[in-house]
Amino acid sequence: LLNTPPPPQHTSSSSTHLLLHRLHTPSSSAHSNMPHGTAAATILTMATVSSSLLGHSRRPAWRAAAAGGVHRIRRLALRAGVPKPCISLRSRSPRRLTRQTRVSSRPFSTLDNQILDGKSLAAGIRAEVAEEVTSLLDNTGVVPGLAVILVGDRPDSRTYVKFKKRAAAEVGIESFQRILNQNVTNEEVREAIAQFNADPRVHGILVQLPLPRHLDTDTILQMIPPEKDVDGFHARNVGDLWLNTRNIAHGDSKHVKPLVLPCTAAGVMYMLLGLNVNLSGKEAVVLGRSRIVGMPVAGLLQGLDCTVTMVHSRTKNPEDHIKRADIVIAAIGIPEYVKGDWIKPGAIVIDVGINQKPDPSSEKGYQLTGDVDFEGARMVAGAITPVPGGVGPMTVAMLLRNTLNLARYSLGLRPLPLARRRLSSNSEFQQTPAATSRE
Repeated sequence: LLNTPPPPQHTSSSSTHLLLHRLHTPSSSAHSNMPHGTAAATILTMATVSSSLLGHSRRPAWRAAAAGGVHRIRRLALRAGVPKPCISLRSRSPRRLTRQTRVSSRPFSTLDNQILDGKSLAAGIRAEVAEEVTSLLDNTGVVPGLAVILVGDRPDSRTYVKFKKRAAAEVGIESFQRILNQNVTNEEVREAIAQFNADPRVHGILVQLPLPRHLDTDTILQMIPPEKDVDGFHARNVGDLWLNTRNIAHGDSKHVKPLVLPCTAAGVMYMLLGLNVNLSGKEAVVLGRSRIVGMPVAGLLQGLDCTVTMVHSRTKNPEDHIKRADIVIAAIGIPEYVKGDWIKPGAIVIDVGINQKPDPSSEKGYQLTGDVDFEGARMVAGAITPVPGGVGPMTVAMLLRNTLNLARYSLGLRPLPLARRRLSSNSEFQQTPAATSRE
């Protein structure tokens, strides 16, 4: 924050306030009585700059710095000895800092061969989820719970489940697991789902895919109640997504439907919105039409007023569509299918694919690659995700966020909108009855 000096016209302290209530120490002796007087003085200076920028700056870099600065100020105030209930940061801006206001803050031309680091972005989401989980526990005594049902002994599925459990534990989410044998019946899977559904400690239920071929995947996924459907695959949640794409994409906190979004699709949209560029009216091409990625991403892009084309296995001359796209979402499952010379200069490329490409020089005998020729596309694209380290970490982060949202919903609290990073405050735990939020 200190390395981003604000313009003089945006630093008027008359427009912003750092409210340190109930501080009975006289101002003349404040520094001597406070444990860290120098830190307290720094807090006051940073508060004036941060909250002023947050409320009034029109430049994205200053607004982004201010957004992080406001939360750092709270932490500094606590270290300076100010009691937690006495700290309140407020801006008198008519516009609140949400992704809805930031998404159109700069043109596409400002993108310049950016590598979108999914690992660092996912780490930030996990930190936010951990903080929200702690807040939920402090105010309600409830710990979000995630239940995973694993069928069979596929090594990759076991690895994914283990990774999800570890990620849940890191943010304070309680994990439950049920392992069923390879020859299990649909009815036995239904019973396992019913047991978790009846457990009040479980707020989200996940059936690890893929399932053995003799099981009816569609039927099993519909067995999970919508209010515990952490993957967002239930028909009601899918329908609510398509009926509310604009509300979701623009972060309208007045709407609580759908309860969750498919994790990978949510991660893709979070990365797009995080670029803070104007997506309205842009040409978007989505490769793949699966209900996990392609279909929900297409709907959400339409909610952002993009013109969306879906490319699939029956599409003729797919490169012609891709070459005119401002946004390319690749989720087709073919290694390096999208060539570098197909990418429009300055386009945003989100590579969802993860494939194994033979590589004798590697210890494992293969290397992970996406659906896009990364080396060929990175010099042309305005922004691109790597594989690995792009969308993958975001998927797990969004799973944790979905679990938190379902726990909030069970308590009558509104889910955290996709287009806003931070919503919660202690006051919300006292004002929203469950019946109201579920209407």
